[in-house]
Amino acid sequence: GGDWESGYVFACHDLTREECLRKGMFGAPSGMWGTVKGIEPGRTAIFLYDLGEAKLLGVFGARSPPQYNMDPSAWANARRGTQPKKQTSPYPAQVLVRIEAELPPLTALEYCAAIGGQGHRTENKHSITLTKKQTRAVVRAMEFKAAQILGGY
Repeated sequence: GGDWESGYVFACHDLTREECLRKGMFGAPSGMWGTVKGIEPGRTAIFLYDLGEAKLLGVFGARSPPQYNMDPSAWANARRGTQPKKQTSPYPAQVLVRIEAELPPLTALEYCAAIGGQGHRTENKHSITLTKKQTRAVVRAMEFKAAQILGGY
């Protein structure tokens, strides 16, 4: 997976993390559909930023092109307050993912350093698009961390 053309970071928190990983599906709010629909299988590296743990998980890739509201029931427990059950997921900009490389997660600081300091406000955003250069830097940082862990024994 060294030939990624771009990257996309989805965010999760303790209410959504388990469902993201179990279903192999990530989602973003409807306002992000314009960028999410640009994710290309085989070309876009996908990461999951865990807001609770402040860690970036990866590397994932799209199993198929993104779809809007593919699973209307997804993340229904993440709704704020007591909104009535709607026919739309709170995170309808959805993509099915698979693991492309099992690498150690990056801390928020490592992630920010890899993408060049921009995005240190990522905790306020649900999604962020990465350039080709940033994507490759994040993957390299994860690979470097994996090598350090292996070399540590």
